[in-house]
Amino acid sequence: MPASHAATAWSGLVHIAWASGTDARRTVLDRLLRDAGSPGETVTHECPRCGSADHGPLRTSSGTTVLSLSHAGDLTAGAIARADAAASVGIDMEADRGAAPLTELAALFAPREPPTLREWTMIEAVVKADGRGLRIAPADIRFEGSLARIAGRAPIEVAEIEAPSGYVISVAIDPVRPSRRGRGSDR
Repeated sequence: MPASHAATAWSGLVHIAWASGTDARRTVLDRLLRDAGSPGETVTHECPRCGSADHGPLRTSSGTTVLSLSHAGDLTAGAIARADAAASVGIDMEADRGAAPLTELAALFAPREPPTLREWTMIEAVVKADGRGLRIAPADIRFEGSLARIAGRAPIEVAEIEAPSGYVISVAIDPVRPSRRGRGSDR
């Protein structure tokens, strides 16, 4: 697996990076902020429910970008987009366990079959981009091609992203709408 990597999705609107090692989170954030033309910006958490700075959506000091991070083992992956193009982004990464349904999630999806790992990363990316996280019932998300639909809101775009060997990554983008302001998330 490469120590770090960057890729671009959605015609340049979203930049993706990943890194492993002891300072992977900082490496990914530095790379994403540099790619977005905002090197040195401060990134903070802000939980909309409890106000904690230890978790919740990520925010940049300028508000000109939206970003999201995900962690699996010692690997960190991140996505960033300009806030004038995306109200929010979400990314999820998991160690690849094959294409079988995730039976440990059966109770969340009953009576439907539980999702595969790929489908689960898409769900996680979407709930991060939505901003409510798993306060949205995962079974309430419906996919139609590259669109994720959640009742009561506009669709969120979602895609599979090339990942390092042994991992699965999905990324979601909530395109800018006049009444929305940028958000991001971290898991």
